[in-house]
Amino acid sequence: MTRSPSELPLRLAVFVLALVVRFGFLVIAGPVSSPDSSEYETIGSNIVADNGFSLSIAAPYIPTERRTPAYPAFLALLNGRGQVHRYRIAAIQIVLDSAVAVAILLLTASVPMRGARISAAVLYALHPAAVAASSTMLSETLFTFLVACAALLAVAGRKSDRLALSLLAGIVMGLSVLCRPLGVIYAGSAVLM
Repeated sequence: MTRSPSELPLRLAVFVLALVVRFGFLVIAGPVSSPDSSEYETIGSNIVADNGFSLSIAAPYIPTERRTPAYPAFLALLNGRGQVHRYRIAAIQIVLDSAVAVAILLLTASVPMRGARISAAVLYALHPAAVAASSTMLSETLFTFLVACAALLAVAGRKSDRLALSLLAGIVMGLSVLCRPLGVIYAGSAVLM
């Protein structure tokens, strides 16, 4: 990952592009909800209210294994007590997903064709599914952010030969698995690096 000062304006431009497009979508469409969203929100609210990891809306609060814990914990951390603030969650997810576009630039730093690197980052910044997902109350955006962070840490750990970065990459990848079990596949491929 190059640290040349000339890359900073490019990184900022990609981040701002992704941010503007995603916030534009949020202004037009509002926070997007799905049937799964209400389950995540219920579990998050129950965590904050000390009712456990439960889909129940009234006592007895029966624990559930239907959902993975990372996204409901994320919602609980950001909301606190009371009603779920969907605009707040969407805004934070937008910032996280905009950072993923920058992570693409960083992860492709060794690609000799600068135009290809920029195109990849800009295409992600403008990708309709990524834009819509960042405003949706689902685990995909948090998962993508965690996987991107884990990949950055793994590459940095390998390049610098620093065990602490590699261990941190493993911890972040583990968190991604707690967000979406699909992360196990990525964790397995990271071991092969």
